Amino acid sequence: MTSYYKSERLKFLHQEGNNLLFRSSVPVAGDEGCERYFVQDQLRLDMASQARDANAPFNEKASISSFSLLSRFWSRDNTKVERVFYRQNPDVGTYTLRDFDFIASASVFVNALGQNVDKLVLQVRQLLQETVEPTNLFIHCQGGLDRTGVISAGYAMPYQGFDLQAALQQNVALGLDRPPNYSSCLCIVAHAYYLSTLAVLEPEDPNS
Repeated sequence: MTSYYKSERLKFLHQEGNNLLFRSSVPVAGDEGCERYFVQDQLRLDMASQARDANAPFNEKASISSFSLLSRFWSRDNTKVERVFYRQNPDVGTYTLRDFDFIASASVFVNALGQNVDKLVLQVRQLLQETVEPTNLFIHCQGGLDRTGVISAGYAMPYQGFDLQAALQQNVALGLDRPPNYSSCLCIVAHAYYLSTLAVLEPEDPNS
């Protein structure tokens, strides 16, 4: 049996209005030697379970939208499964692919890396806020620990009040196997540094 999706790595993160944010491993599975498929039904079951545990309202009819961080080159088989699924089932939700490895490798300086991570976080935030119909948005990479850990932690700092230490330990706090790997932790630190520069640059409110 070749199965890539891991139910235990799907975790609820945040509620924004009628929309819920989750994180996950790659939503693709398949028997060895057979065609891979998108795990829509299992995703919905796991999202409902996680939302229930967090006392968050889960809408069974809400769309399921994917924010993928997979590599366009190294993970092209899995990205194809998702792309084809959403193309054939537009009523299910939306599919966004952002090659995290390419984006991170293109960042020469620490502040540039932090800014590029922040751009991804802002895209997640916008998808949550701009969606008119209720949606369940999930962030994922392959294993759901490292690249996903960066964006999940990156979202938690500005929008959930996490400090850097809490962001670095978010994987463990959620009951996942381990913290993000070393390079992913560096991305989280770089993002925290970038956010701190924004705070310094913000003008003071003269009425405060």
